[in-house]
Amino acid sequence: MKKSTSIGAALLLAAGVAQAATISWGSATTVTDETDVSTLGTLEYAESWGAAVSDVNGVDFVLASNGNVTRSDGATDRTHNRTDNVPSQVAQSGAYYDLLRSGWYSADAGKSITLNNLTEDQEYLVQIWSSDDRYGINQEQVVDGVTLETSLGQYVIGTFTADATTQDLAFSGTDSGIMTAVQVRAIPEPATIGLIGAFGGGLLFVRRRFMV
Repeated sequence: MKKSTSIGAALLLAAGVAQAATISWGSATTVTDETDVSTLGTLEYAESWGAAVSDVNGVDFVLASNGNVTRSDGATDRTHNRTDNVPSQVAQSGAYYDLLRSGWYSADAGKSITLNNLTEDQEYLVQIWSSDDRYGINQEQVVDGVTLETSLGQYVIGTFTADATTQDLAFSGTDSGIMTAVQVRAIPEPATIGLIGAFGGGLLFVRRRFMV
């Protein structure tokens, strides 16, 4: 009886623990021009906080308020659209400039975004940006353990195979968080091996998270 009870408890414990998808991240990369925006695979959605921007390297970014990307604070406001967010190395005109001057300015530690409407077992690319050049100091945004130098304007690309219809990206770090834009693309699985080397300077780390 004791053995049976122990086995049953173990099965219940295992059933109550869901393993989140593993994301393989590349290195944070400083923004330069529109070719930063990945066009690999098929676009699922691309969203920004601040302004809708069309044709950024062929990708249309909509305002992040339609349910594809949700914020842990439940808000859908598009908080800022400042011209002084954009790092000096980016041309001061054009679609990429307009995208980078967007920003959600309360993306602080303890908050997160959720990527919605995913298909289980589908391989995805996720690309995120953080940009704010107002202060000329070393501001950072940490997303899912990856540090983006916000004052430089940086992006990072990761790949994962969805094991659910959603995927969370958590914010951490001590600086005031800024989230500029995100895109999600469906990619063929063989592309994963060469993807991180091509975008973002090589494999940085693989991080596994567990949710109860």
